Amino acid sequence: MPSLDELLNQIQKSYSVILLEDKGTTAGGKVKEYDLWYDDNGIVRYKRIHIFDDGKGNYQWYSENPIPRAKTTSFMDEVRNEIDNRISKMENAVYYEIDRVDEQGKRALVTIFIDDGTSLKTKKAFIKKNKDETWDFRLRDLSQS
Repeated sequence: MPSLDELLNQIQKSYSVILLEDKGTTAGGKVKEYDLWYDDNGIVRYKRIHIFDDGKGNYQWYSENPIPRAKTTSFMDEVRNEIDNRISKMENAVYYEIDRVDEQGKRALVTIFIDDGTSLKTKKAFIKKNKDETWDFRLRDLSQS
């Protein structure tokens, strides 16, 4: 089990702490209480933290774990971010639509709209996330010859 300092360090790493104040104990000295004041994007927020003390130097969160869960990004969001990044580097690309997403296969088909100055053309893109976390991006012109 972690030490009291290890749990308090988790708080320091997980929040933009303004003040972490020891408020003593409750439940016959078995539960330590702390007032946490932290910055959340310019808003000061408050949370009461409880830590159980077994009396043998072992501590654990009491009632709830105050450490926020790591945010996960959906594959659709990853595709959007990658397409946005690529589109921003493409000359005359004005818009895109994600046609299909295969979450399991980590791939998607995308239609990209290009303004060539006289007309709006479409291109299809195949995008796939590789096992090494790199992206395979293939862009094809669908214009009829």
